[in-house]
Amino acid sequence: MDTAILAGQSTCKAPFSPASTSALQITPMSRLVRIALLCFSGALLLFPRAHADPEDTWQPFPPEELTSTSAPLEPDAAAEVLFQKIEVDDSDFPNSRTTTEYTRYKIFDPERADNIVRLSQYATTANGTDVRTVDMSARLTLPDGTAKEFGAESIHEQNVVRANLTGTFFTTYADSVEVKRKFMAVGGAQPGSILEFNVRTIEQHPPHTGFRPLQIADVPIRRLEYIHHLGQARGFQTSCFVLNGDNLETKEDKESLTVTLTGHDLPSLHNEPFSGVTSYYSATVVTCYDSTTFLSLKGIDLDEHFSTTTDPWMPYATIGNWFLKNHVEDTRAVRKAAREITQGATTDLEKAQRIHDYVQNLHQKFVHRTKKNQYLVSLSDTIVSMNDVLSFEENDPPMLSSIDFLWLDISLDRAAGLHTEALLLPNRTVARFDLRLSSMAFLPEICAAIEVDGQWHFSMPHLRTPIAFDQLPWTLEGQPALLALEKKQQFIDVPAAAAEESVTKNEGTFTLDADGTLTGQCKRTLTGHYAFDARALLNKKKAPDNILRRILRRELKPAEIDITGIENLDDLGKPVEISYTLTWTGFATVADNRMFIHPFVFHANSVSPFTATERKNPIYFPFKHQDDDHLTIQLPPGYEVEVKVEPQSQPGDILSHTLSLAYDEKHHILHVDRAFSSSLIAVEQSNYAKLKQWYDDVANCDQYQLILAQTTAPVATNQTAP
Repeated sequence: MDTAILAGQSTCKAPFSPASTSALQITPMSRLVRIALLCFSGALLLFPRAHADPEDTWQPFPPEELTSTSAPLEPDAAAEVLFQKIEVDDSDFPNSRTTTEYTRYKIFDPERADNIVRLSQYATTANGTDVRTVDMSARLTLPDGTAKEFGAESIHEQNVVRANLTGTFFTTYADSVEVKRKFMAVGGAQPGSILEFNVRTIEQHPPHTGFRPLQIADVPIRRLEYIHHLGQARGFQTSCFVLNGDNLETKEDKESLTVTLTGHDLPSLHNEPFSGVTSYYSATVVTCYDSTTFLSLKGIDLDEHFSTTTDPWMPYATIGNWFLKNHVEDTRAVRKAAREITQGATTDLEKAQRIHDYVQNLHQKFVHRTKKNQYLVSLSDTIVSMNDVLSFEENDPPMLSSIDFLWLDISLDRAAGLHTEALLLPNRTVARFDLRLSSMAFLPEICAAIEVDGQWHFSMPHLRTPIAFDQLPWTLEGQPALLALEKKQQFIDVPAAAAEESVTKNEGTFTLDADGTLTGQCKRTLTGHYAFDARALLNKKKAPDNILRRILRRELKPAEIDITGIENLDDLGKPVEISYTLTWTGFATVADNRMFIHPFVFHANSVSPFTATERKNPIYFPFKHQDDDHLTIQLPPGYEVEVKVEPQSQPGDILSHTLSLAYDEKHHILHVDRAFSSSLIAVEQSNYAKLKQWYDDVANCDQYQLILAQTTAPVATNQTAP
């Protein structure tokens, strides 16, 4: 199959980058409170979605909107947005942000519009002080013109997070953080009703980066207006980007620092498998406030570099470089440790791997001794001595965080004579990386990059889930990354791991009884990204057996699964191995003198992930991978394979699916092999039909039925494989 593999460039508008003029500074207290809130409410603060109009009044709407009975944009839609106005006011940034939104829905099918008639928002307090407040109101107008308003009396609250920070380094600034979900359910909607929402959200010390999708799942938008009043705080480079904004008109008022977006007839978002994150396919506004005043011991201002450079990423590389210089140290203790760790190593690559393993083991000790309610965050202006990181078990230095172990890794590398730099990485679960969109918002991760014999190798010893040297999480692969060099812009490619590096291997020795019951001993072996994801899911969990049992039961339903062993979760040099027993009653269908079985046991329930005939979004797979199955089935006495035919294989370089069946007549054993391989990451929707057909063929072959014919009366003996 000739399926295109795409680089995945975002459709974007040019950035609007006003100059910084006013003098506003972030105090240490506000910064720590913001970090604490991000730890507890994460995406709730990073990606707020509010609805509102500044005035608590209702806008008039044309009478024909009330009398319309069908959705002109998408006839099958349960509702559509007639008009939506979003206004974001950052004039007091970085102290506060006010977001107001007014949304007017037309309801066509109330039973399918449950996600619309229930409005949910989050409010946050720290030490009893409001950090994020929300005010909501609604109005429902029935087809006969009867209107009902819903105000404060209709708002309900539910505690989501209530955390006591006593005993952590947040204590000085916030003893407690509380997050509440505020929701309003509007009842009584009829077909043809109009539902309006007003919501105002005020955030104190808002995040510097925000991704706001403008389209809605399953709900088209007739008319949209988005207004963003950007802040003018000195010390920030302000940028506003629009991803996938071809259907939007953009106006920029540089005098008032205002961006206005207008759109008509925006389609709804569709929940399709392997679509990536929302920013891949939704019109999305990305607002970035990047600090230009580097908080170092010397207090260096980068405003001049932002305004004069022709390389848009150079200032960000410089910030990363100066930040690294503030932390990486060449001390006597560091040099001594580097000599001891690398003693006997014969190559630079072996030195780098030894240092990675040493620092990662040290970091795991830090993770395990960290109190349960203490978060491993990094404070940009907190300088920790590398001597203290090396000896943290004895000295227990305050304000130590995970990122300090990355600085130790780089310090030891350099002390060992290795060329090591910090590398700023994009994250595929945030947005597709685009060189035209220059902001630290698109480079949220960092690792060590070691150059050996002209090749770059990678180290991330500071992850909570340990990872092998020269391996990165799949979310950070397959895109360019920026070296943190002083006054220099240099990107390097971070390749995606080959399919053979991430393998799921299933093995099984099964016995099929005359009544159709299948029993056996199985083992699943995971390498590469599969192993990393398994370790992230299972490490230090109280009941990993139960988690695995639920996963395998979903895959092999209705078989009964019992986990008998989990090996190598802590040994990165070996694959993760999961052993289990399987009992599958009714696996084979018995009819007259025939028995029908699915020989590819581990994929007996597999279906194609692509069921729709049409595709709206491009396809994005997490990582390249392989699946290998090797199993034997001891057939019941008195039965033989009736027709020795195997399903058709589809070998290939990019996509490959091969199947093999071999029957040992002497011992009545069926040998089954299946190999699947995919080197795809991104596929345009124009190639969807070919991709769907290929996966349909794979599913059909995996569902292949083998017919066993009864040649003699069954004998009640326990025959086992030799």
